[in-house]
Amino acid sequence: MQPLSSERFHPYARPQRSGGHASPIGPPSGRFSAPLAAAPLPVPPVPQTPRKTLSVAVADGLGVGTTTMELRELASSVATVSDVRLLGDGSSAEIGFTTSDGALMFKRRYNRHDVNGSRISVSVRT
Repeated sequence: MQPLSSERFHPYARPQRSGGHASPIGPPSGRFSAPLAAAPLPVPPVPQTPRKTLSVAVADGLGVGTTTMELRELASSVATVSDVRLLGDGSSAEIGFTTSDGALMFKRRYNRHDVNGSRISVSVRT
């Protein structure tokens, strides 16, 4: 039987490895290979402590397209915001602040202010 052309002897050809992986790129095997390291343990997520709300502003008369992110951006320019919630049909929202005077400062700055084409009225809830 005639050997195939790829099986012919060539004086400069690399010898085939015995055992392990046939690919020269694969992981090493044999007596000189290093032991595999154990996978690192997953790091548990750091629990976020909820921000305590000390004052709340209520914005009424919001436009149809007003989002919580837009309200958070507006309120963040005044004080640190703990949470923003749209109420009912989205025409009003509660904005919680981490400071006791945050809601009052928001009211002073944005009461009767145009937001997305609608004039909002802001009140402070005690």
